[in-house]
Amino acid sequence: MLTYTVRVCHYKIYVIISNRCSTKLKTEGDTMSFDGYTLRCLVDELNAELSGSRIEKIYQPANDLLVMNIRTKRGKDRLLISSNPSNPRMHLTEGYQFNAGHPPMFCMLMRKHFQNGIIVSISQEGMDRVAVISVRATDELGIAATKHIVVEIMGRHSNVILLDSSRVIIDAAKRVSTEMSSYRQLYPGILYKSPPGQDKLNMLKDSSEALMQKLLECNRLNAEKAILNSLEGIGRLLAREICHRSGIQPDARLDSNNICRLLDTTEE
Repeated sequence: MLTYTVRVCHYKIYVIISNRCSTKLKTEGDTMSFDGYTLRCLVDELNAELSGSRIEKIYQPANDLLVMNIRTKRGKDRLLISSNPSNPRMHLTEGYQFNAGHPPMFCMLMRKHFQNGIIVSISQEGMDRVAVISVRATDELGIAATKHIVVEIMGRHSNVILLDSSRVIIDAAKRVSTEMSSYRQLYPGILYKSPPGQDKLNMLKDSSEALMQKLLECNRLNAEKAILNSLEGIGRLLAREICHRSGIQPDARLDSNNICRLLDTTEE
């Protein structure tokens, strides 16, 4: 059984990922802080739980909802993936009930490329809200290849994109044309392009000196906004928690002393 983390913050108690929730993830006020660090926790646990497992069946109960029946070493599991703009998420579930009905074209395409495949890994792109499910599957000609299910959990831009072994798009749950976006298109036959990066640092990889320099560049902002503008994968709730554990008010102006306290907290 997965035991996802429950964090108790100064501002409120919230559940990062509910273990085997039924229909949707719950937090205080029916909202959820799903930032890059939340996704990192989820991806690490799902990778440990599902790597080496077989995808037995894929369903699409709604346009923005996918459900996969997975055979693991300990039995059966069900992975739910939602690109719903108001509640995007990915998690294991036991109690979710749905009427399978006739599979839509996107579901049939997923079955063709991924059903009966073996999950090789579940990873994250940097600290962004992008999870990648890599699956080793065999096509109609008996040729095995590793293909990818990319899950972008980004509010109204949330999406599920299918890639071949060369990261060329097979299809996307929500296609994006040139008319819709001049920077990034998502439709069959083109090379997948990751969401645009932000000029932020990775707290898990970059040095303390680099983090300090980045925070110094934001010294005109208050502490909360400086963290949000400097660190990749940090949401507002986590930024406020870092401020609280540093003994700094979120709306306090940054100075060298406050920056040192923030760095000490991020290194804990």
